[in-house]
Amino acid sequence: MKEMSFGMKALVMSLIMITLFVLRGKHIPGGDFLPDPSLFLFFLAGFLFVKRYVYFIMLFVISVLTDLLAFQSGVSDSCFTLAYWFLIPTYAVMWLGGAYFNRKAGDTWLSLGYLLGISTLCGFVAFQISTGSFYLLSGHFDQLSPGQYFSGMKQYLPGYMLSVYVYMIMAFVVYLVSKELMRLKAGKSEVSRML
Repeated sequence: MKEMSFGMKALVMSLIMITLFVLRGKHIPGGDFLPDPSLFLFFLAGFLFVKRYVYFIMLFVISVLTDLLAFQSGVSDSCFTLAYWFLIPTYAVMWLGGAYFNRKAGDTWLSLGYLLGISTLCGFVAFQISTGSFYLLSGHFDQLSPGQYFSGMKQYLPGYMLSVYVYMIMAFVVYLVSKELMRLKAGKSEVSRML
């Protein structure tokens, strides 16, 4: 992918942070009308800003500030325990998955399968980190058997992964369509290659 100018990086990162702020927290009325985009946004930022780890830190700080604001506005802070800090490796998995996809994928429809594979693996690992740390370190569960953990996983994993897939697929389709529109405008359509 072609390197973005500093101004473009600032604009894109600002849009990512605003999206995170608006859709992550339940502090804004109607802010829960779409699934939490945090996992997707960390994946996207990893894809766009490979080796720019300061952006990871900025995005994580925004997510923490958004949560703190949500807690102040009455959202339960029951997740704000020692386990909360395991969101760092959770989001790092998604970031690194995005960076990996940047290096390996092309801009064809076939790359959608590759994207789904990487995002599935990263989403599953992220789920294990965030959920496992919550069950072990939050203090909300005294004794949790493996059966209870897998029962919880069956209940929560589908919604967790759906939030990843919805945003990934939308972003990928928008990317490919916009790329094709730019080719059409330039008179260099490659629709047949993409199908």
